[in-house]
Amino acid sequence: MWIVWVAAALAASPGTLAGTWDYAGGEVEKQQRDAMVERTAGTFNFALRGFARGKLRKVAVLDKTIQIGGDERSLKFVFQGENNRETAGPSDGAPFELRGAKIRFALVPDASIVVTGENGDGGKQSTYTLTSADTLRVDYKVWSGMLSEPMTWSLTYTRR
Repeated sequence: MWIVWVAAALAASPGTLAGTWDYAGGEVEKQQRDAMVERTAGTFNFALRGFARGKLRKVAVLDKTIQIGGDERSLKFVFQGENNRETAGPSDGAPFELRGAKIRFALVPDASIVVTGENGDGGKQSTYTLTSADTLRVDYKVWSGMLSEPMTWSLTYTRR
């Protein structure tokens, strides 16, 4: 696969980001994400656009619920929505393997968690930022040698 899904996060402790978060971005954010997928797919040769669109949709998955947990040694994410999955790993910034990619969690002082995953074909960075006590914004960036420019989009979640 030329773009790998990579999502997970943290370092040190989940702190204020711990808990259950429900998608709150509504149709506007969904439409923005879909438009970004279409724009990016449109940069591919006509014969490859359908294939590219399918791969891009998989990497731009919409999680309806994100659960963040863990402690000072490890972190755990549970995602429910278009692609249900669980991801757990060390919270000390050390890389670990997941589905053929190297993943790294980093806790940023401004109440953010940055998750970076890379394989030989590209990568994905997910930045989880607390914008208020009950609002989480997730900014995504995907890059690959197959893309003319990185894909970026954001989704908003509220605390349950």
